[in-house]
Amino acid sequence: ASSVGLGEEALDDLERVIRRQGLRSPHTFVILAREGVGWLERALMSPAALEAQADRIQRLLALSDAADGASDYVRKSVSSAYRRLDTIRDRAAVLRNEAE
Repeated sequence: ASSVGLGEEALDDLERVIRRQGLRSPHTFVILAREGVGWLERALMSPAALEAQADRIQRLLALSDAADGASDYVRKSVSSAYRRLDTIRDRAAVLRNEAE
């Protein structure tokens, strides 16, 4: 299996835990923020795929914002991930422009 496929499977697993457990499993958000975004930073995929995965990760991380009781650790990890996701989207835009 490709690293992209494995990464997408891992995101599927994290999404299931987040949707089922929410902040009862705060470390899931931290893992997504750190490892999920880190995978996306290294992933070799099309600009559209990068943007789609960045949007997916951001939607999942936003669930921690909507829930009361997120720890400072979770909030800081998610905030950092948002900045990194913006950088990924910027890179996708550059790649798209270079391809045109």
